[in-house]
Amino acid sequence: MLKAILGTFVSRIFIAISAFLVIIINASYLGAEKVGVISLILLGITIVMMFNNLVGGGAVFMIPKFGLKIIMKLSYSWAVLVSVVGTIVLYILHLIPDQYLIHVLILTLLFSFCSINQSALLGINKIHLYNFVGLIQALILLISLLVFMILLHRIEIIAYIYSLYISYTALFFTSLMPLLSEFKKGKTLNKKQILKEMLKYGFFIQIANLVQLFNYRYIYYVIEFYLGKSSLGVFDVSNKLSEGIWLTPRSLATIQYSKISNSNDKEYALKLTLAFLKLSSIATLAFIGIILFLPLTFFVSLFGVEFEGVKHIMLSLAPGIFAVSISMILSHYFAGLGKYYINTITSSVGFVTLITLCVIFFPHATKYGNYHALFIAGLLVSAAYTLSVIIQFILFCKHTKIKFKSFLITKEDVSIFSSEFKKMIATKSKA
Repeated sequence: MLKAILGTFVSRIFIAISAFLVIIINASYLGAEKVGVISLILLGITIVMMFNNLVGGGAVFMIPKFGLKIIMKLSYSWAVLVSVVGTIVLYILHLIPDQYLIHVLILTLLFSFCSINQSALLGINKIHLYNFVGLIQALILLISLLVFMILLHRIEIIAYIYSLYISYTALFFTSLMPLLSEFKKGKTLNKKQILKEMLKYGFFIQIANLVQLFNYRYIYYVIEFYLGKSSLGVFDVSNKLSEGIWLTPRSLATIQYSKISNSNDKEYALKLTLAFLKLSSIATLAFIGIILFLPLTFFVSLFGVEFEGVKHIMLSLAPGIFAVSISMILSHYFAGLGKYYINTITSSVGFVTLITLCVIFFPHATKYGNYHALFIAGLLVSAAYTLSVIIQFILFCKHTKIKFKSFLITKEDVSIFSSEFKKMIATKSKA
């Protein structure tokens, strides 16, 4: 079953490539200002979805306990309520572009339903289908965008929105169909009690995620307020390209979380975390090194003259990107042990730090031009990420009582990588 394991990794690669091509198309055809508008639309949707996940986010863990039918019903109902209320609140606070209110509301509902379906697929252990529907959505989005932009010459934001409708509608139905047969297995249970348990479980996870989201994206609102949507578009492209470097740590963190949460062996959890921490750091530094050597003309040729500052902004974001690659491994270590509050604390420290730095430094930075201000924005984000990770790292060392030499690469780390890979192959072969 090695083919299945490699297929999962390959699907993630293709999703990342598709996302990269979508960034190129949007930047090349729509320009910086419209990319900035799109970033605000997507950010608004993401914020509302975080609150949706207070219930739906725990579906993958609740389904084996209570059954698919009741969990899906409660998750869908909660999603409808939160999507409507959340979108209206964001509209009142002017955090989403006014003319796209209805689109944001519909897309938020659609995104939420798809997220619930995908969590449900994981909950019934349909991992291959989970990967497949995600890949289908990414490819359909890319193809739809190419059709609208190139064949139909619809060079406007609504073309991207229509592409989202098409791709996520396809995702909704392809992810729902495998679940329908499971609905018959539902039991008659106390809905209020289950909802309470789902909220209790999802709250601690999603609060940490929500604070982290604001940690990642608060700077967007600051840039839009001071510099406008064009500058936000340039920063958004820089930021998303930088975050693409997280492919390796995200993949490792997913495996790590699964291993730790299903094991009571704390020594094993620590060894696995240290090994993955080292691999994640090396891979991230390698990707950052590649960015350093890419010429400025490379980015201009891909995205256009409006985005000539992308490389410099990415360089200012690089320390923060590296810091977060470490944080992902540490966060999943604490999450695997059920210590979600530590991640909430460190994310909150980073968020408060970012707000403080923006208030002190960003208004002054705008006096020296937009690109200078965007470069400073990247440095402020990096500083906030780094401080957050330093605190998280100290708490990790205090909790595990390890010494500095434990962070050096050893033969045991290589052995762990080899052992975990062999275990995955053996497990798949028996399935």
